[in-house]
Amino acid sequence: MSDLFAAFKQHHDDLEPRPLPKSIDCVLLPGPGDPRLLLRSAGKAIDPPSPRSYAGPWRDLLSALEQISLQDRLRLDWESEEEGVSLSRYPYLLPLALETGDLLLPGETPVRLVDQQIQLRIDGPGPYSARLTDASGEALHYPVGISQGFVLDQDRLYRIPPLGDGFRSLKHLGTLVREEELPRFLSLARTHFPGLPLHFKEYRLHMAEADSLQEGLIFSEIDRDGFLTLRLALAYPGYPPDFFTAYDAAEAVEINHGEERIICRPTVAPDLGRSIKRLRSSILKIQKELDEADGFFIDGTRMNLAPRLAERFIERELPALAKRFLLFGTEHLSRFRFTPSRPKLSLRLSGGGDILRGECRVELNGQNFAPQELLELHRESQFIALNDGRRTMLDEQFIRRLTRILKSINNEEVTLSFFDLPLIQEMLDEQIEGPGALEPARIYRGFEELESKPAPVPPINGTLREYQESGYRWLYYLHRIGLGGCLADDMGLGKTVQTISLLATVHSSPGAPSLIILPKSLIFNWQAELARFAPQLRVASYYGSGRELEEALGHEIILTTYTVVRNDIAALRKHRFRYLILDEAQNIKNLGSRITRASLLLEAEHRLAISGTPMENNLMELYSLFRFLNPGMFGSAKEFQRQYANPIQNEHCQVTAEDLRRKIGPFLLRRLKGEVAKDLPEKSEQILYVEMEEDQRRLYEARREYFSKSVREKVEREGLAESQIYILQAISELRQIATVPESRSSGLVESPKRELLRQSLADVFAIDHKAVLFSNFLGSLEHLSNDLEEMGVRHLFLTGSTRDRREVVERFQQEEDTRALLMTLKTGGVGLNLTVADYVYLLDPWWNIAAENQAVDRCHRIGQRNTVFAYKLIARESIEERIVELQEQKRELFQAVISADSGMVKSFTREDIDFMLS
Repeated sequence: MSDLFAAFKQHHDDLEPRPLPKSIDCVLLPGPGDPRLLLRSAGKAIDPPSPRSYAGPWRDLLSALEQISLQDRLRLDWESEEEGVSLSRYPYLLPLALETGDLLLPGETPVRLVDQQIQLRIDGPGPYSARLTDASGEALHYPVGISQGFVLDQDRLYRIPPLGDGFRSLKHLGTLVREEELPRFLSLARTHFPGLPLHFKEYRLHMAEADSLQEGLIFSEIDRDGFLTLRLALAYPGYPPDFFTAYDAAEAVEINHGEERIICRPTVAPDLGRSIKRLRSSILKIQKELDEADGFFIDGTRMNLAPRLAERFIERELPALAKRFLLFGTEHLSRFRFTPSRPKLSLRLSGGGDILRGECRVELNGQNFAPQELLELHRESQFIALNDGRRTMLDEQFIRRLTRILKSINNEEVTLSFFDLPLIQEMLDEQIEGPGALEPARIYRGFEELESKPAPVPPINGTLREYQESGYRWLYYLHRIGLGGCLADDMGLGKTVQTISLLATVHSSPGAPSLIILPKSLIFNWQAELARFAPQLRVASYYGSGRELEEALGHEIILTTYTVVRNDIAALRKHRFRYLILDEAQNIKNLGSRITRASLLLEAEHRLAISGTPMENNLMELYSLFRFLNPGMFGSAKEFQRQYANPIQNEHCQVTAEDLRRKIGPFLLRRLKGEVAKDLPEKSEQILYVEMEEDQRRLYEARREYFSKSVREKVEREGLAESQIYILQAISELRQIATVPESRSSGLVESPKRELLRQSLADVFAIDHKAVLFSNFLGSLEHLSNDLEEMGVRHLFLTGSTRDRREVVERFQQEEDTRALLMTLKTGGVGLNLTVADYVYLLDPWWNIAAENQAVDRCHRIGQRNTVFAYKLIARESIEERIVELQEQKRELFQAVISADSGMVKSFTREDIDFMLS
């Protein structure tokens, strides 16, 4: 105890007694300059009196000021030119001053504290008006950042979450912003005010995966003495070349007006020091060759080269620089006989069909080249010599795109695919000419004019929503031009009814039957929807042990399963169907599977795919889908791998990703709920982290260490492909231990997720709501079922072994006292409408996030009246956390091609496996 008394003993012998003021006012000096806090008495500034003569909030404030004075050892001069104490340096003083209740502004105006978040509101149309507002939308007049957590506007002091270090510049956010400046403005706002909420129209904020800035090299104008200036910069597509260098911005912002999203991508800067070192080494070598004693100097990221040195440097290094850096300002290199060029094609097509033939020329700075000649010159030298004595270079992306689009080249004669015409448009000097161009141009123009294209009213019971009407018009246009497409709308937007509208229209006239292939679990759903919307269509279900093909062929619509097609392909391929439709078309994502091979053998006049997830994991799945829809679109699988999959997934090439998106764009229609279903309630998604218990942690770590070693050894010994089954077993066991350790411990270790669920579900059921619970493991659902029985909660099971899914779904939808539905994630992925439930729990994740989204969207779909709350339970420091990170990577790959967001990632690789087992 004596140590305690000694630690807190105060020594005041050296302090002179100070007279106490009769009254004290605490004054906030907002600026200009650094905001400060000042004490006054009788209108004059005073030194802080002794805190021991005061109580409560005043004692706390004066004690803090005394400590500051002691720390600075009296260097703080209260009567200096700058009065008061810096609130930037000591931000904790302001809350203490507020507690006194006597905080004033100059002029004796009391400060009014407002506990309300402020936001940056941007209104348009452009030029946009950016301003700070309070939570109700009322504009602030003269906002001043007092500290990271306080903003002063006139006499109102807003207490807000920390804004960031840029709070002093807060007033500059009130301005006019041009359309083209908006991403840059938002990038600066997000960087320097990270805690400031952003409101732009009804757009949603989306945080994307971090991306690396690219190294850029800027050539400045040559001065009067002939010196060339080079400057290294951090560059990003769509931004000025030196933006991220000059402003130290931390995020790249993209505005997707189509999806009404603001996409914020954290940026990571490469090491410019290494590049400067390499450039300096190259320059020194050239300097030695020229025997130049002088000739260059480096100042940070800026380099100046003397004339002779600059000329040799450009001659030797420019092609290599073009591969390592983004080059800017190359128009300033004319002194070195170099000129930048933007190649343009002229194309005259003589034949039509899927494969187009014609004549092609490439124009560079007014000079024409045959494609074959140009490619040969490029292989010989990075520089292309022009007739006027100047030289130019071809961008490597242009060469890649040219060789990807032109299927065969014989001097000026070329062939190309009909499906590549959207890609070639921006490369053209003018419109494609020739008789072979007329029909393709008409077809692609038709996609842009769908609303004006005639389409018969579908003979169905009911009225289509506006976006469903647009989807039907798209489907009917594909029907007219004889091309296949994928309807990839978000879950719950009515893909089935749009397809039935097309079938009802097509089958208004006699013809061959249409075959719809789908998972067995969806047959009852299609039967019900066809009977509801198009009862005039004769429908047969062709599956089961007693199926009769000849009897089914007498109907207009035949429903069958992927398994039946695989088993009966010999009989089915003898018939030609009017429509061949794949529902949940991701079932043919594996090009080598028997189901996919069988589907490709079927004959039909028209083909259509339906899938909310046309690509789940990698781009070869997309190839498999379009091989079914339009076989001539991509050529062989090896060509697709080389031309698209490898550049996108391995090299993160955004140009190739954009080319692929534009190529498939006309033939893939995807709308999101947020875009079209404005009346659909919101969906709230949240991760609930659960700490593993000690026994569970020991079990998990023991098995993780074992698998980490054994998987690595097996992959080294047998290769990644041959180790797949073992890897999946390892991943599955670790996932089970993280979610349902009971199954791996003979019931000795209980999952902490169960207790969290019991508490959460008790609250849900207490307010008469329903819940759907998903897991990948039957054991997990069985334990949860026992918990619900102990709680006295009526519930239902739906798994792969459930025979009558329709009955289970109807009971859950109709029985008010049945509060919960337990199902496996795979079972819940397709064909269910569970709109009576507005709470969804995912007990464990899987690396394919598309499957999770589909499961949640069984509840969040048209017909839902309440906000859907979706919770994902994740065991901390387990494989489940690794899976969540991989999910985000797969989401980026999907969006890059399907939704046009930038950013590329790898597919499932050895590195992914090492990461999950780490």
